[in-house]
Amino acid sequence: VAGIEEVSGAPGRRVYRRTLRLPYGTGIVAVQERPGRPDRAGRTGSGGWLEARLHLTDPRDLTTSVQRLR
Repeated sequence: VAGIEEVSGAPGRRVYRRTLRLPYGTGIVAVQERPGRPDRAGRTGSGGWLEARLHLTDPRDLTTSVQRLR
């Protein structure tokens, strides 16, 4: 949805960003894929985990924003 969310980057290194409306303000979340380790054939697989960064206007929204990410 333009202005609310975006996906950028190549597969395995994509970043998903989204705005959040929260009880005490607004926030932006950026979730980044992490590349996996190479397998025996030299192919890089999924990392199996994601890294998330939260930019909040009010720290009281931390718990709510983490719950929404899950």
